[in-house]
Amino acid sequence: NTGMYSGTADTVKFATGGTERMRISSAGAVTMPNQPAFKAAWSNRNSTAADRILSTNNSDTVATGRDEFNTGSHFSTATGRFTAPVAGTYLLGFQALRNGTNGASLECRIKKNGGAIWARAYRSAFNNSHEYWSIVTNTKCAAGDYFEVLIGANTSIYGDDTYFYGHLIG
Repeated sequence: NTGMYSGTADTVKFATGGTERMRISSAGAVTMPNQPAFKAAWSNRNSTAADRILSTNNSDTVATGRDEFNTGSHFSTATGRFTAPVAGTYLLGFQALRNGTNGASLECRIKKNGGAIWARAYRSAFNNSHEYWSIVTNTKCAAGDYFEVLIGANTSIYGDDTYFYGHLIG
């Protein structure tokens, strides 16, 4: 049931169990329809007195209707966690827009297994409404490692432009 087959003269397809897992076009483009990946957006949230992980369990609301996706269902909006299904190198990012004039400071981290990694944004004060920040990192991990976004106390977010994303690089 595992093998390689050619779909047309212009492509080579790789399959397991009769399901296509990878395709290489005649131009050399490689596509993997089941590659673990996600993008989830969050709605407005005024600043709170305590640090929090972005999640529906912590009263954050998921924003839907644009380009969110969850290939493989490895991201949980309830916990706010993306759990790596396989060992490898992952690219992760968080883009946020501050909600109006709510919250004077910014503390934000992408955390791995509950601990800090080199993925942090910090700013002691904002000068204007709706300023943005972003974090992008890549990291190696084992299957089962998880990632989440920590928002610091007094940090607010604006929906529509606040999202967490990631995918397996290889």
